[in-house]
Amino acid sequence: MRDGGRIAARGFQYQYLRTLEYLLDALSNPQISAIRIEGPVPAASTDTVDFDLLDQQGDSRVAVQVKSKAPHLTTSGPEVLATLIDLISVHQAHEYHLLSNSRPDRFAQLLSDELPYRGSDATTIRQRLADLAAAAPRRLAQLDALSDAQMLRFARSHVRFDPRDRQEISDGLRERIREYREQHRAGLGHQSAGLLTGYLIAEVLRRSGDASESTITVRDFRAALAVDSKTLARTIGVRDWGVIVGQMPQPPDVARVDLLKKIRTMLTRQRSLPQRVSLIGPSGIGKSSLAAGYLCDSADSYDLIAWVDAETPALLEQSFRGIAVHLGGWTHEVVYEIPADAIRDYVHVELSRMVGRWALVFDNVLPDRILESWIPNHGSGHIFLTSVDSQSNLGAAHKLKVGRMTTEQAITLLATRLDLGRDIPPQGLGALERLTDTLEGWPLALELAAGYMSSCNLDITEIDSYIDIILARAVSDSSVVPPGYPSTLTAALALCLDQLMHTTTADGELRPSALLAVNMLERTAFLASSQIPVHLLLGAVVLGPGATPIPDGPSGPIYLIPEEMPLPEIVRELLKFSLIEYDTKLPPTSLGAAPPDAYQSIKVNSVVQDFLRRAALRRPNLAERLTRLSLHLNRWFTSALELNEVQRALIISSHAQAFVEYTSNTDTDVTERANLIGNLAGSYRARGDEARAEQYLLREIALLSENAPAGEILVAQSKYMLAEMFFGSSELVLTTESDAVLHLEAILGYALKIALEHPNAAAKLAIDARELLRRPQAIQLSNSHLQGLEEAFSSILSQIGPTGYTRAIDSIRSASTLISSGKDDDAESTCRTALASDALTGTSRLVCQRLLIEALAGQKKWSEATLETVTLIQTLGPSGTLDPIFVDLVHNLALPCIFAGLSEGTMQAKELLGILTESPRFASAINGASSATRNRLLLMSAFHHLMSSRSADAETILLRISVESLHDITAAENIGWSAAHGICHLALFERALY
Repeated sequence: MRDGGRIAARGFQYQYLRTLEYLLDALSNPQISAIRIEGPVPAASTDTVDFDLLDQQGDSRVAVQVKSKAPHLTTSGPEVLATLIDLISVHQAHEYHLLSNSRPDRFAQLLSDELPYRGSDATTIRQRLADLAAAAPRRLAQLDALSDAQMLRFARSHVRFDPRDRQEISDGLRERIREYREQHRAGLGHQSAGLLTGYLIAEVLRRSGDASESTITVRDFRAALAVDSKTLARTIGVRDWGVIVGQMPQPPDVARVDLLKKIRTMLTRQRSLPQRVSLIGPSGIGKSSLAAGYLCDSADSYDLIAWVDAETPALLEQSFRGIAVHLGGWTHEVVYEIPADAIRDYVHVELSRMVGRWALVFDNVLPDRILESWIPNHGSGHIFLTSVDSQSNLGAAHKLKVGRMTTEQAITLLATRLDLGRDIPPQGLGALERLTDTLEGWPLALELAAGYMSSCNLDITEIDSYIDIILARAVSDSSVVPPGYPSTLTAALALCLDQLMHTTTADGELRPSALLAVNMLERTAFLASSQIPVHLLLGAVVLGPGATPIPDGPSGPIYLIPEEMPLPEIVRELLKFSLIEYDTKLPPTSLGAAPPDAYQSIKVNSVVQDFLRRAALRRPNLAERLTRLSLHLNRWFTSALELNEVQRALIISSHAQAFVEYTSNTDTDVTERANLIGNLAGSYRARGDEARAEQYLLREIALLSENAPAGEILVAQSKYMLAEMFFGSSELVLTTESDAVLHLEAILGYALKIALEHPNAAAKLAIDARELLRRPQAIQLSNSHLQGLEEAFSSILSQIGPTGYTRAIDSIRSASTLISSGKDDDAESTCRTALASDALTGTSRLVCQRLLIEALAGQKKWSEATLETVTLIQTLGPSGTLDPIFVDLVHNLALPCIFAGLSEGTMQAKELLGILTESPRFASAINGASSATRNRLLLMSAFHHLMSSRSADAETILLRISVESLHDITAAENIGWSAAHGICHLALFERALY
């Protein structure tokens, strides 16, 4: 399919790239003073001159027309001749150039080879061109109409066919811009040439649309080329070329030219499949900065640059959701309702279809087989992976080992951070070199050293004293040095922490903000490295269990107001030592009021975390501190899950996952850890990843089983969830039928154990388990053990007798019967009473909400039904595990909505229908439904298309559905669906007439 808009845009991009080439040529041509975009104003003819070069007097030295085509297309001789005739007919210039990237036919190539006809008279030129155009009568007529003066302009005309594509031209421009900036020592020299190219392209585009600014002087162009690097970097967020999606680090202040050249070499060969480059090296060595530097340096090469945080599966998924929003698949409000695999597949498809080049960075990759499924295998793209694992097999990737900085690069970095300027005395350079060697050229160590020296007001003459302290400290702290890292790196880190812990006020007192900062930093060691909520850290430091109202108090994050705790000041203590960086703000929560910095987050280098974790494990009272952290982490996580704030839940789940891994061998409170693991299982299940949910449930069961009986109720709940997933899904990997039976037997035993003391809880377990065993998936197994279990659960319920929960369940059955009898008002009252009792939880509560919606629709209370429907859909979330509830809701509302929408013209019924059919769940509901139900849902979708004036879409669906395909075993329903089928066909016929 042709895309006229994009074809036109690529034509302009090619034109502006060639314009920049001529501008660069003009820098060394004293005859040229300016370039004029889109030719003179007013033009004698439109679309004749794309740009022309002007001399000191403002006369046109060279008039240029640019013609671009797809690489496989050919330009004919008559086309070339027609363009040249237009160009020389209306414009006076010293030379005329026609540029094209297409392939010339034989006639066009002859013109290119013969022109210009230098020294020839008008008669000779006319005759030679007439011979070439003998087979093109229209061109002969145009030539005959030219005057001799115009004909002589062919003696100054050039036709140049250039096979380079847009990418090759961009590469060439970047190299020429680099050379120019290095020769003129602009800013930091070798810096962000691709970003500058993109800026210049945007400037040409801007001026092309404004006749009053269409002229760019050579002097202005030189100034643009010399723009300083910091100003250039600030444009990264607003440029149109190479849009960045995700949180990409700022480009490094010091370019590692040697490594950048190696990356460019790896990516020079053209391939039809995406090329991969793996940047391998320890944490803090500068892998992410190198990737960011390369992409900023080559920004104009890409139409899309996406930065993916691959530290945990949750962050990986969140990054892809951001890319999906940018690609236009869903809005930000809807994208978190879509299953993760659908997001991944959509991004892969869109990238494979993208005409231009894209870049995808998977940053901080951990050894996890799940990553490979997220890496695109098709499309014109470059994939960068940063990893500390040198043995990881990241596909067919070029591997680049990132090591220490060169001495020159390290000295430049130190000089920049310490504000030493350009003119450093020889003794100072020697000291910087010794410091570089001591820190082994490790970028993070250099940053820490510079932060320490700046904070302690040490000047360049005191570097050797600092080196002596570092070396002594490296020996004493050798036991906490992570494997593979220089001891001087951890020594530099330890010095920064010591300085913080011993910082005093003017009165000689230890500064509280510095101590709090150190304690907050220690907590980061047990979390993921990015988007760490600062209020969570501070709460975990200053608020213990006594200050936290659990388990029955208000839930949600606890924020500390500025009057009580100067959080910005505390964070600055860490920033000034380069121990942390600010990160992307957290998405807001709807729970209560929050201070201005409630959503602030930070990131910490993983080697800093590793060092802190090793040191913390050697200190006393660690279990108490970690229990407090898990307590706050659970509050943040539970709140996000209960409020269905999927984006926040993804971020917090990455910290929960890291915490669970890092504390597995500590004495952290078992219940808190189990709650975190259970929350992780629930969050993965809600996102449709039942295999990973299964892993966490089994892990929770194993942890709690070692600490019985305190965790018996949690074990029972986890075993029920595993059994429920087994009977409702084929996604489980580790749970077999016999496992599911054993889980239900354990639930039966626990229900019997607590029946006397906790009858309500026992009844709930028994009812939920019995309903599970009555599902079609369980019945189809014909397992005698399962049949016996169903009878046993029924027996428990008989022994217990009525409870609040059993009465609520009876209310659900009663409401369903009332709706079937047409007593919708009574059904509404019954449902509202059951929901208000708070006895219903989980699936049973969702079923009651569904029945309430059906009762409201039966009474034509469309506004209330719509509000309740929106609430229920939000509660269901994106997972497919609750699709049966959604399918029943859609199916049971279909006929009332269709008949009310047509026969009564009720707009609110049509709106409700639209909410249901446009829900992300609708497609998966259709796929998972029975044959008759599937066709009924399709008919409902066709009706919605009709009501939305999309008759063609409605007709496509209706042609697939016969009346018989809608019929099920219920005769009354069959009549209703047959009538709806006829009504839809009639409505389609009427729209075809009018």
